[in-house]
Amino acid sequence: MQPTFKSMRRDGAIKRGEANAVRLEDIHEEPGFNELARDYDADDEQAIAELAAFIKAGGIYPALEVRPRAEGGVWLVDGHLRSRALRLLDAAGDLPRTPNKEDPKVLEAWVNVTPFVGNDAERILRLDTSSQRKDPGDLARGRIYSALLAHNWTPQQIATRTGKPLATIQRILTLASGNTDVHEMVKAGEVKPTIAAQAVKTHGDKAGAVLGAALVEAKAIGKTRVTNAVLKPKRIPESLVERLIASLRVCSDTHEPLQEALDAARALLKEIEEVRGNG
Repeated sequence: MQPTFKSMRRDGAIKRGEANAVRLEDIHEEPGFNELARDYDADDEQAIAELAAFIKAGGIYPALEVRPRAEGGVWLVDGHLRSRALRLLDAAGDLPRTPNKEDPKVLEAWVNVTPFVGNDAERILRLDTSSQRKDPGDLARGRIYSALLAHNWTPQQIATRTGKPLATIQRILTLASGNTDVHEMVKAGEVKPTIAAQAVKTHGDKAGAVLGAALVEAKAIGKTRVTNAVLKPKRIPESLVERLIASLRVCSDTHEPLQEALDAARALLKEIEEVRGNG
């Protein structure tokens, strides 16, 4: 039977104080849940270390948000970085532990928690709406919103619950539908999520190839990532086009030598390429 917070307090798994508290060992990360919202990297490890130092120095941090776990203990809903910082302190022997009342030889670390209230879809939504969580970014939001779609939520429902414009939700879902090559370029900072999403919307499965070619072009002119100017070069001024047409027409009408006509065309085409290059 699924435990409740009341039954867990009765069984001693949770004790009541100023807030609910759970033993650190009884707090579990649900496989695959947190990964919807983040891909841990060196920046996250640094953030965990800094948070651990803050807590060690007496810093106050928000209670972890949890829900009961049928197998015992609780599942973590919000507070994964805080939980990992606490475990880092504990591993270093810097987290205070108190003797167990029944067996004083057993030292326990109790962590303040607060109950999460909501269903499975709302737990997923919490990954995006938590005020304590690091901004997940558009790629992670795409995973979160796609998971909500799988729970039969509509883009409009997601927009309403997150407080974001419907157009933003649709753009993020479009990016989520892109192939791995597009996502890898976004992760590498080679293209902004907004530009990548537009490429997916326009080119579908070919978006990665289009963005890859645009990146080569961008690097050729000294840029480090794809921009709209590279992906969508400036429109060639009509005046240049008219000059090219007029030059060719004059050559044709006056029967000028072919070489002179080619030289005039090359000069104008060079101007056109400069316009594109500066786009």
